[in-house]
Amino acid sequence: MTGNNVLDMYILDIEKQKVLPDKMTRAYNATWANDNKTIFYIKDDSITNRSYQLYKHTVGEKEVEDVLLFHEKDDNYSLSINRSADFEYVFLNASSKDESEVWYLNANYPHHEFKLFSKRQKGVEYQLFSSNGFFYILTNENAINNKLLKVNVSNTDKNKWEEIISHSKDIIISDVDIFKNYLVITEKNKGLPQIHVFDKLNREDYYLPIEEATYETWTFANFDFDADHLRYKHESLLTPEIIYEWNFITKERKVLKSNAIESYKKEAYRTERIWVKSYDNTLVPVSLIYKKKEFKRDGTNPLLIESYGAYGSSMPLYYNKYIFPLLDRGYVYAIPHVRGGGYLGTSWYRDGKLLNKKNTFEDFNACTEYLISNKYCNINEVTARGGSAGGMLMGAIANMKPDLYALIIAEVPFLDVINTMMDESIPLTTSEYKEWGNPNDREYFEYMLSYSPYDNIRAKKYPSMLFIAGLEDENVPYWEAAKMVAKLRDICKNPKDIFLKTNMGSGHQGASGRYPAIEEEAYLQAFMLKQMLTKNKQE
Repeated sequence: MTGNNVLDMYILDIEKQKVLPDKMTRAYNATWANDNKTIFYIKDDSITNRSYQLYKHTVGEKEVEDVLLFHEKDDNYSLSINRSADFEYVFLNASSKDESEVWYLNANYPHHEFKLFSKRQKGVEYQLFSSNGFFYILTNENAINNKLLKVNVSNTDKNKWEEIISHSKDIIISDVDIFKNYLVITEKNKGLPQIHVFDKLNREDYYLPIEEATYETWTFANFDFDADHLRYKHESLLTPEIIYEWNFITKERKVLKSNAIESYKKEAYRTERIWVKSYDNTLVPVSLIYKKKEFKRDGTNPLLIESYGAYGSSMPLYYNKYIFPLLDRGYVYAIPHVRGGGYLGTSWYRDGKLLNKKNTFEDFNACTEYLISNKYCNINEVTARGGSAGGMLMGAIANMKPDLYALIIAEVPFLDVINTMMDESIPLTTSEYKEWGNPNDREYFEYMLSYSPYDNIRAKKYPSMLFIAGLEDENVPYWEAAKMVAKLRDICKNPKDIFLKTNMGSGHQGASGRYPAIEEEAYLQAFMLKQMLTKNKQE
């Protein structure tokens, strides 16, 4: 396994437990038509890795006979395919960073043509769902936190769309699950998810119970359109994953599966969510976990602070089994939900992208300073960690406030922003313009140049830094970390504190397989602890 994310797809005959000779190369995702022999699948571009073509495959035929149905020529757009919950339609989704359109096909007639539901518009995203002869539309059009509409499948003209759930400035609609008799909306309120059930039969609505203060919860594996129950997952920094089943009729919840660990004593640890003022007085939420017995709010605990802050994605508050050896050694673990991520919705994301990107870095530094000044941690034992776009965050904070951190770990980091974004031959570059900006525009070029980690290295002392790259990484090539390390060692005042580790057999997701992933995490923690021990001895 190389970790380069190039996938081929095969078909398994479940009854015979036999893999068929059918093969679909560079297949991204797929769905079946209702005839049980027609497969629609998305193919990746071998140069840019963009999912850009829709093919139709018939079981038993060779790949050369597959029919190309759709070719997305706009480099900013990628394709995906799925089947509706009621199994009536196949949806082809074309989406960019902030726009989308959907094509639909009756799943009973796989040889008919796909129809366009609503053409792409600047800044407008939408998803399509199907139930009882209606299409449901989740869209951000004139609704930054989304709204839900519906229209009869027999006439989808826009003037026939009917609003079901209006836009709210406080509540974000993040997902929809459609059942025959129920509608389930996953919402976010001040960053926390909640599941809102609408009973079509009894014309009532209610929220599912949640007991924790900071957590993740999401619907899961609801494949039966006629079901009278909902499956969903719950997890937090404190709680291992639990799969629940909620009965719509009895309103009772039961545990289907729990990943509880017998030796783990949940009551020995504590989580908090605090709000920190950033440089511009914006309040940034921070999730914390620490061991009660080891924690003293007196400025003596070491800190590991980690974030991402890009693409509208936030670090999920999952139970992280790898963090507990550090908590047992007295560490406080913090996740600042900085701007650029999606913790507080689309506006939070927009406030940390393009010409607002520096807000991400300022937020992270402000949260670190708050934890130090409020004695959550030892000022001399602060480790920051981030990967990919979070690796850019690590490079930026090292340049901005190197004295704030004892150690910075940047995994598969995006560091050489200008050179990368100027090279349109690199996979995914042009589609990234909507995230970082187009450097061919002078305003964006100068702004990106002002924070690009590689371009802002100065002749000063840096914290200890460990850069980790993957030789097979197609998202962020290994040479970005190598160039950063070479330049730091050449310019900074403490070159012996700058380290590079290149994994020769892994890609952007790190080491492949269970044990290599554990070994990689063990290496990182051992490195962290050794660095802290060395620094303490020097002091």
